[in-house]
Amino acid sequence: MTIRRERPLAALALGFALTAAILATNATAASGPRLSARINGHALRASGTRLQVVSFPTLFEVTASTKNVRNNHAAAFACVAFDLASMPLPTTLTQCNGNYQETKIGRRGASVKAWSTAAGIQVTIESFDGSHVTGTFGGAFEFSAEGRRPATIQKGKFDAVVTTIGGA
Repeated sequence: MTIRRERPLAALALGFALTAAILATNATAASGPRLSARINGHALRASGTRLQVVSFPTLFEVTASTKNVRNNHAAAFACVAFDLASMPLPTTLTQCNGNYQETKIGRRGASVKAWSTAAGIQVTIESFDGSHVTGTFGGAFEFSAEGRRPATIQKGKFDAVVTTIGGA
């Protein structure tokens, strides 16, 4: 009789375990890829197809843009990263370049402000399992064709699926 009593308890425990696993998977999937930062005083939030992270054998690259077409903010940065999969984590990538652009479209036309940097960004990879990466980034896009002051990056974070090209 004790065997029969244990079976329903085992089935109930298995049911709870499966439910917890499904809920955890759904919660992770619902959050999806995301990037957030404050650049030049403006919020940059990107998710879904507006965020792409690519890992090459010697390069780690992030491209992001906001959803608003009339007032769009876009940033991209790339860092030298030899064999990211074998690096001890967390690791900070300091050889990073990139660009940032603010585009506003109104009744009177469009205005574009753009900045770039050759080495003004640092990226810290917190976790990387070959297909998913989390980390932070900061620094400044230092150069502007219009002579504007640098566009600083504050509280940069990303959590995204990585496309690996060339076996990194």
